[in-house]
Amino acid sequence: MAGHRMSVGRPLRAALVLALPLALVRGAPAEPPAIRAAVAQPALTVVRASRIAGQSLPALRGSEPDTVAEADVAVSPRDPRVALAVVQDGRYPDGGSVGISYAWTHDAERHWRSQALPGLTPASGGPATWRRASDPVAAFDDWGRAYVSMLLVTKSGPSAVAVSRSLDGGRTFGRPVVVHRTRCEHCDDKPWLVVDTGVRSPYRGRLYLLWTRLVHDAAGRRVGARQLVAWSDDHGRRWSAPVGVTPRNLGTQGSQPLPGKDGTLVDVYLDLGTAVDEDDRTDQAAVAARRRLVTRISRNGGRSWVRGGTISARVGTGPAGVRCCLPSATRDPVTGRLYAAWVSPDARRVLVSSSADGRRWSAALALNRSSRVGRVVNVDVSAYAGTVAVSYGFTTAAAPARLQRQRVAVSGDAGGSFRLAAVLGPRSDHRYAARAPLPFPGDYVGSAMHGSTGYAVWCVSRRPASGARFHQVLYGATFRVG
Repeated sequence: MAGHRMSVGRPLRAALVLALPLALVRGAPAEPPAIRAAVAQPALTVVRASRIAGQSLPALRGSEPDTVAEADVAVSPRDPRVALAVVQDGRYPDGGSVGISYAWTHDAERHWRSQALPGLTPASGGPATWRRASDPVAAFDDWGRAYVSMLLVTKSGPSAVAVSRSLDGGRTFGRPVVVHRTRCEHCDDKPWLVVDTGVRSPYRGRLYLLWTRLVHDAAGRRVGARQLVAWSDDHGRRWSAPVGVTPRNLGTQGSQPLPGKDGTLVDVYLDLGTAVDEDDRTDQAAVAARRRLVTRISRNGGRSWVRGGTISARVGTGPAGVRCCLPSATRDPVTGRLYAAWVSPDARRVLVSSSADGRRWSAALALNRSSRVGRVVNVDVSAYAGTVAVSYGFTTAAAPARLQRQRVAVSGDAGGSFRLAAVLGPRSDHRYAARAPLPFPGDYVGSAMHGSTGYAVWCVSRRPASGARFHQVLYGATFRVG
């Protein structure tokens, strides 16, 4: 379908250039909090926030009309005014969506244009092989080329991970290149794309795609969920054979690959122990107790991997009654420092840790005070030149966790302390959200930084004017730091 141009109305100016920053809580979630002295923090201004995309593809039978879900965003390293956002388009309650939509801006979010990513599913001009798409992730290389990775599936049929490429900064995309395919539904899951932009890296320009591969025994039973990696050295046209990142017999999920200046690649992921997936989340405490956030490290371009370190021994799944909340990780492209952010086991706090090498991680810092009623929904961390931004949703009540607003907290001292979070956009009402089968804003949200400019994207669900069942759209915000 044709894209559209969207003008943003009056900017949302921050009533939040605060005189005092928020003190941080240090220590593991179960320990008594110890208040750290805060340091002076840079000013944070929310420049504008608006709806940037809605459903672009016609709803199909069984899908949820007027829904998008699970957003990500990337900013061009050549120009901070250029950004690309991606989102699932037309969610199905039992998995995947009708297609993937993208929105791009070349003027720092003053105007967005959005349309469906071409060639994925029959609904977007693609083959009948793949009926649904999911898990979109955006990335840029040093030359301003844009990329989108995604999962392609057919119910009770094959699945694949694939990458689409844009040569004009995210305006238009070619058809996807399939990186890996399997014969069974959801044998591949949660692909994540990153580009090596390290100034001293022997692999500079290499695209890495990491994903979860469900492992089955001869009887068809799941016995593991390992992380795999493939790479491309010709800007996404051809890809290597997959290489195992984690052992076959472990349950893992949610890779966040982080290339360094010298080419070292750190993968941050969830170690689920003997569990192979997280379909049953009825016992939140039990799931959190087995979710460790850990790393593995490659120093030869992904060909072999060694054990890294443990970031957190207990990672939450978000509030009861909402499907959400994978951890997030990033590397500061200027300083090289790594950051990870996740939801506490009780879903009351956002926790952040940092590392110089991917092996040794700082003690967790809570960037928000624990609330008796509020709960965290999704978190994403981005960083640039020692400034760290964490975007997260926060609900107004624990059960049901219905009303949510997106916020951003910023640190000017490399994550040592954070300024009081600023509200980014309107309230979201989960009664009108996509469902999977719980209310589903997505398993993740997106944020990105370049210079003093930051972007955040997330999904907002609100009462539809027509009285329809669903209304969930993509919102974006631009913020300035300093």
